[in-house]
Amino acid sequence: MDQQSENLPLIPFSPAECVALRKVLQAYELSLRRGVVTPERARYLVHVRRITRRLTAQLAAQQEVCLALDGAEIDALLKALRDFGCQIEELFPHTQQRDLAVATLTGWQQRVIDLLLGCH
Repeated sequence: MDQQSENLPLIPFSPAECVALRKVLQAYELSLRRGVVTPERARYLVHVRRITRRLTAQLAAQQEVCLALDGAEIDALLKALRDFGCQIEELFPHTQQRDLAVATLTGWQQRVIDLLLGCH
């Protein structure tokens, strides 16, 4: 890890959460590829793919996951979590399991936002 990475704030995600987050990003990538490709959608797709690749590489190496995300990647991550949660709500019937999945995604979003706002 370089000195710049060492100075970045950490968002505490467990290894299991990192695996789940990768699955969410992979599913979100599939949804971005469906439908009309707009410049905005293409831009998010690039960032989501980049985050997913780096996350996959670190998980495969069984090392501590530490991703340095730039502003556009953070934006793409938050959008992926928000949009994927909305898709779950639209596509699946109202159940406790669905609500738990949406709450988990919302909680992850909030952790990232709190960190960005300095509310660790």
